[in-house]
Amino acid sequence: MKKLSFKTWILITISCALFTIIILSSAIASCTKKTHINEDLTSSLDGDSIFTAEKEHQWFYFSNDTFCPVKKPEYAPSSTLVPWPDSIRISSANNAGNTEKAFAIINRLGILCFNNDTVKLTKDISVFSNHTADNLLFYDDIPFFSLYQSLFFSDSPAAAKPTDNNSFLIQFDEKSKIFFPVINTNNITDEKNTEITELVWDGNKFFLCLKTIEKEKTFFYYKAFTPLTPILSLTPYSSKNSYTIEDITLDQFRNSKAIKDFSTAPKRIQSLLSGFSERVPFLIDLKYAGGSSPVSYSNNLKTSKHELNAKAIISKSWSACLFQDGTLFLEGTLPSKGILNDGKTIVVKLPKLPQGFVYSDFVIAGSTLYAAWEETLFYRTNRSGFLCINLDLTLFNKHI
Repeated sequence: MKKLSFKTWILITISCALFTIIILSSAIASCTKKTHINEDLTSSLDGDSIFTAEKEHQWFYFSNDTFCPVKKPEYAPSSTLVPWPDSIRISSANNAGNTEKAFAIINRLGILCFNNDTVKLTKDISVFSNHTADNLLFYDDIPFFSLYQSLFFSDSPAAAKPTDNNSFLIQFDEKSKIFFPVINTNNITDEKNTEITELVWDGNKFFLCLKTIEKEKTFFYYKAFTPLTPILSLTPYSSKNSYTIEDITLDQFRNSKAIKDFSTAPKRIQSLLSGFSERVPFLIDLKYAGGSSPVSYSNNLKTSKHELNAKAIISKSWSACLFQDGTLFLEGTLPSKGILNDGKTIVVKLPKLPQGFVYSDFVIAGSTLYAAWEETLFYRTNRSGFLCINLDLTLFNKHI
């Protein structure tokens, strides 16, 4: 081996030192940025309006067939990262409109019903095992959701296997614990090998993205489905006089799910986040309790750059917004409680998650907060579950 000269060693040493400084500087800058963002979330609030949920909480993780308690998310059994359409995770959640109950769709597993501090899981292998389940919606406080088979990740070990079941919309009856088909894919199109991969429901009309796979090509097209009778009265065998179907353009579909400027968001959400720093760009998916598809709002439409993502819910008596780092903004009145903090916004800081984990969605059932968490890497998911927090102990006993 050829020996290196002293001068060469000096150059290598200096290069290594500079590289180390650059790496450390980047890490420090990254940490500083994250701290700065977290401070911006609550910078306008006084200390009496900020609470940390450290003691009154319980973690749960999803196994292959149920949910189980765990001391911390990182202690949950680890498995292989799989694409999110194939993983067991909370894919969609929302509150009912006229009750204290809330629901969450567990992809590849079932549906959770939250009733204050009680959680019940209902499963159906025929519905969930071979489909991606998402888009929790409500009609007269009855939940329904969509199914599809994600063929894009067909080489994934957990990918769904093709079946003859082409169910698209499914209703859940909580009393009987039965899942009823509302609409099948072949009610929408006569094309074979077709999945409805995306939907937007505005309460009257469904805007749909359809994907058809043929031997030599895959193509997308778009339709609008309008029920002419109450949606939950439909079945796959309903008369075609019960609904209308029309072709729409890609632009029409995009417009149905377009991100709106935060300045046009409902006043209750603008008020909830009124102290939020404009220096931090965010994207919020806003849902009404017992309502239709969420609407997305951004405070940075000009560049479409978003530092933070959040889910928000407006109910009759309270509004809340949960960011992925676990910062929850809350205002209003929870059931059987007085007005919180004289009607001013409060912030609850949820327990910090390990690196690679995020809070993905939430509901509030009675005075209990349920926050979904998952371990994620790009488009893949590993461990997932939910956090249960007693807001009565965390908040109200300190105010009332």
